[in-house]
Formats: sequence, structure tokens, C-alpha cells
Amino acid sequence: MAGKTLFVLLCYCIASSTFIKVVSMELVSHWLSGGYVQCYPVVCLAGFQASFCKLDRTSDYCHSCPVGSTQDIIVDTRTLRSQNDVPKCSRIDIACLQPETTPVVENGIIARCECDLSNGYIGEDPLCMKVNRCFRGEELDKSSMESGEEFIKVVLQ
Repeated sequence: MAGKTLFVLLCYCIASSTFIKVVSMELVSHWLSGGYVQCYPVVCLAGFQASFCKLDRTSDYCHSCPVGSTQDIIVDTRTLRSQNDVPKCSRIDIACLQPETTPVVENGIIARCECDLSNGYIGEDPLCMKVNRCFRGEELDKSSMESGEEFIKVVLQ
């Protein structure tokens, strides 16, 4: 039984160290909702956003940025006085890293990448392949690709 308890404690310590580190047992004051709150400070690693404690004499805390966003700074809450000082998680723009892909914009935001038909690439990102079978007057057509045709060509009139 002692071995199992030790294992659980070790896992807890390892998991905790990835998001939060208590840096001081001295309280710091933060301005929160029209008044000061006294908190134990923490250090939040990149990828996490700091939040102030809600009750006096409790610890500030770190929470993961939502999927699709990040916060790139290591934050020590001893240096923060108000919510305006807290570095916020911000959206990550999707980058189409492979040259054979192109961004798909929906509602003014890059939503995903797809194979670049205009440059002769077909398939599903990231598995794009070059097609060199179109003749003069023909071009790749995504609708043909989705219907499963072997060669993706449309004759232009």
C-alpha cells in the first residue's frame, strides 16, 4: 500500500510542476473587482494564463490556454497588481507550413489548410501529391476529387 501511495504522490508532483510553481509563502496584493485580495504567488509557464486567487490567503493559479491559443511568457504573479497586468492567451493563426498547401479562410479567419489545386496538388492535407497529368486547357477540380475519380481534370471551354 505504501508503494501505491508514493507512486500517486510522485505523479501528482510531476504533473503539478508542468503548470504551476509556488514561488513564495509571502502574500502579495492584487486589485480584483474593486478591492484588494491577498494571495500566495505562483509562476505560470508558457502555454498557461495566470489568474488571481478569489479569496484572501489562497493561492493564485495557472490554467491552460484553450486549444488554438497560447501565451508565450513565463509569468510570476508577484509582479502583477491588477487583471490588466496579466498576459492573456491569444489565438494562434494556423500556418500552412507545407508549400503544397494553401489556407482556407472562413469568416475572415484561416480555418484550415488544404492541398493547393492551383499548383497541381491533390489529396488531404498533409498528404498532398503532385499531379502532372493535366493537358493544355485542363485544370484540377476539387469536386471531381471528392467523387473519387482517378484523374482530376476539367476541360476549360
